[in-house]
Amino acid sequence: MGGVVMVDPSRLVPDRQVAPIATIAAAIAAHLERCPNSSDTVDGIQLWWVGPLVPGATLENTFLALQLLERQGLVERSDLAGRSLWHRPR
Repeated sequence: MGGVVMVDPSRLVPDRQVAPIATIAAAIAAHLERCPNSSDTVDGIQLWWVGPLVPGATLENTFLALQLLERQGLVERSDLAGRSLWHRPR
């Protein structure tokens, strides 16, 4: 009754239109090549770095792409005021 229903954002776009994680990771890596001192939250990265270049990029897949890049040593995250900022390793 009256509870909140959580919706997986990737379900809002048909599967064939959800951008692959590798494509999102490539867009993030390209942005960091152009702007090596950039840093942002996953929300900001999805909105400003990835969204304009990769149609169908979901917030969830952007986060997964950042985790992939982190495992590869291409990005790292720092905590600032309880939020994670993603950037090139320093």
